[in-house]
This record gives sequence, structure tokens and C-alpha cells, in this order.
Amino acid sequence: MAANRTAQQVVGAARYYPLTVAGSAVFAVGVVFAASGTVLADVYRTSIGLLALAVPLALALAARLQAGRFSEVEIGWSVSPGLVSTMCSPARHGSLEATADGVAPWFFFRVHARVRGSGTAGHRLRLHFFDDIASSSAERIRVPLPFPLPGTFDLSAWLEIRDVFGLARAAIGPATAQRIVVPPAMPRAPQLTRVVTETGGEESTRLRSPEEERYYMREYQPG
Repeated sequence: MAANRTAQQVVGAARYYPLTVAGSAVFAVGVVFAASGTVLADVYRTSIGLLALAVPLALALAARLQAGRFSEVEIGWSVSPGLVSTMCSPARHGSLEATADGVAPWFFFRVHARVRGSGTAGHRLRLHFFDDIASSSAERIRVPLPFPLPGTFDLSAWLEIRDVFGLARAAIGPATAQRIVVPPAMPRAPQLTRVVTETGGEESTRLRSPEEERYYMREYQPG
């Protein structure tokens, strides 16, 4: 329990770190170039280092300003009613939808709906899930939930402002916890293909269920 709580705290604190992995790498390169350029008295190397330091910080500041503007916006998360587990039909996957009216980022920025979590399927199998969907506005962002097996999943969902270069980010409000129970998908009747000898074409028919067979049967009566 203590380890899980510590891991959750680390993940929660990492969400408010202003730079992405790419932004942190650019910032580190800037520090190296600026320091080495200062020691070697190289103006070009120092200039490149300062530019590499300034760009991620400027983007992070712009993202933070936008997130502060949208801090009072109410964010809603809803699970689609037809959520089931399936491994063969993407059209039957459910989704987690985020709605936030009025959240429109500046040019070169996007709103990202990020969902992370894990759950149990059966007695011993544990599944992990993560997805990130970007949009130019947060009026409605649909995050697919393609769970292959039924089970119970604890998800954490939140919105972020990110630049199109992938260097800076800023979380909009706190994360929302979602516990989702994913039922198994009902099997569909198989499709049979019959060749029509007169035309050489094919017909696709569906096997009737026992209830349908009973409905179409007529009771035999003499005469």
C-alpha cells in the first residue's frame, strides 16, 4: 500500500513538471552548450545554448498561462454506455469522453486528453492502459477504451496544454479518478456465405438463434 501511494504521488507530481522528455533533453543540451561556450569563450556555442534554454522555458510559460486561464472551467468525464470488452471489432469499443466548454488553446498549442490506469481481468491477469488524444479544442475529446478482456479498471484522466513541438506542457486542473467495470461482449451470430448457382454470386445469411427458430416454426396439424 505504501509503495502504491508513493508511486501515485510521484506520478501526480510529475504531471506538473513543465517540460516533456523532449523538452528536458533540449534544456539539458542548452545547459551543456551554454556552460562549455562560457568556459571556451565561444560566442556561437553560447548563443546556441541560450537559445536551447529559452525556447522550452518560453513554451512552458505560455502553456502555464493558458492553463491558468482555464483553471475555473468545469471538466466532465463520461463513459460511453456501450462499453464492452472485445478483441475483434474496433467498432464495439467504448470510450471515455472529456468535455470542457471554452477551452481553446493558442496557436501552436493543443489540448491533450490523457488516460492512464490498470486493472484486473480474471484472478491473476493485470492489464495496463495509457492513451493520449490531442485536439484543437476541448469541447469534446473521445478517448477509445479498447479493453480486450472483461474486468475492473481504475483509470486516471486529465487534460493538458502542450505545444505542437512536444517540448512543454501544463495540466488543466487535477486528475479525475474513474473506476470502470468492463463487461464481456455478447457473441454475435456467425455469417454464412452461400453461392448462388444461377448467377455465381454470393449471399450472406445469419444463423438464427434458438428463440428465432422457435418463433418461425409452425405446429403441424393433420389436414
